[in-house]
Amino acid sequence: MSLIVIGAAVMLLAGTAWARVVLTDEGRYIRAVSALPGSPRFARLAGTTVSLAVRHHVGWRRRLARITARAAGSATTRTMGTATFRRSWTVSHRVLYRHRPPQWRVAISMVALATMGTVVAAGSQLNERMRNGPTTKRTTAYSGT
Repeated sequence: MSLIVIGAAVMLLAGTAWARVVLTDEGRYIRAVSALPGSPRFARLAGTTVSLAVRHHVGWRRRLARITARAAGSATTRTMGTATFRRSWTVSHRVLYRHRPPQWRVAISMVALATMGTVVAAGSQLNERMRNGPTTKRTTAYSGT
């Protein structure tokens, strides 16, 4: 039981330290969130979120809400992968980082985005390595080279 508590405490401390580093260094934060616009999964998630938000705000007219929500969701999903969106994403997060209000809500959202960006970047690097195979030829004493 105590090892579980100690392990959980160590993981919580490591996560807190990582979040503090990301929130105190602008370059690390921007690198962490810059991988998100290129991710098809994140684009689908953003499209669904926008679609649900539109349905919520235009909910008094069901047919209009459905059509508008579908159009807004698909437009969001399609534009997230473009170079223009990536540039605007980076600029907007740079502005958010420099002028963020001192609220826990904003800090938690920034850490969540940075975490998702780090996971997406790591996953895409792993997929690229698996697709391309080894990048360098290893030589050993047994191979004769």
